[in-house]
Amino acid sequence: MKYEKLSQRRDYLNKLTDEVDDTNALMEMDCIDHFFECEEYKTYGKILRFAENNGFKRVFDIGCAYGHQSEVFINSKVVYIGINEDKCDYWNKDRYKYISKHYPFKIEANTDDLAVSVLCLTWNCYLYEKDKTLKEQCEALSRDFRSCLLYMQMNQLEFVKKYFNNCKIIDKNLVYFSN
Repeated sequence: MKYEKLSQRRDYLNKLTDEVDDTNALMEMDCIDHFFECEEYKTYGKILRFAENNGFKRVFDIGCAYGHQSEVFINSKVVYIGINEDKCDYWNKDRYKYISKHYPFKIEANTDDLAVSVLCLTWNCYLYEKDKTLKEQCEALSRDFRSCLLYMQMNQLEFVKKYFNNCKIIDKNLVYFSN
């Protein structure tokens, strides 16, 4: 199996939760399940190929949760940086940088950096104040990054397009925006 390390972590967490009631372990287990069951690794594989094919050196993953998807970047030259509003025991923290802070906050990105967000920015469950929150997210993305790749709700496409000069649908819900 390609992501054996994550499968082993899932098995360990499962045994742990059989022995003790550990909410953090259950939450992490849920994230690993999502990685496999929703085939999130395929989406991140597309993101990695896009980054490599377009000369991006770093990927800023906004809404990374535990950062299990960083496993996709292990054998690449693309540097993974995870951003999550909750501090947690991040996956591959010995290899990659993680920022525990609620986005939007100012990020000093380079022109060869790519912002990505999968099932986070533009999704209703993270639009705490509906259009106001979406506007703040889009303003920050267009301020901080020249390029971003969002796995997003397509009903938000027209709203997000207003903040970028270019927009290209890469695959189903995966959309590239640039200025």
